[in-house]
Amino acid sequence: MAAWAKERGALFLDGAVKNVPSAVGAPETLLYYSGPREIFDQYLPVLRVLGGDTVYLVRQQHSVMLVDICGVVAGSGCDGRGFGGVGAR
Repeated sequence: MAAWAKERGALFLDGAVKNVPSAVGAPETLLYYSGPREIFDQYLPVLRVLGGDTVYLVRQQHSVMLVDICGVVAGSGCDGRGFGGVGAR
């Protein structure tokens, strides 16, 4: 996606919302981003409108996706055998 945006002259940040969709715009809603720090800094006031708890992670694109997946796995009680400890052995 970042390459697609760059080819079209657009700026790109990867982001994730860590709440239910109806919470977007609330001051306590956590959103986190990865990508060029200078883009994050430039648009921080706009990003905070989407969620007040706005966090920059790292420059590496797609890091947000990894953090999001890890959060889902950790929240599921996954013990390495599958979600909730259920799965093939």
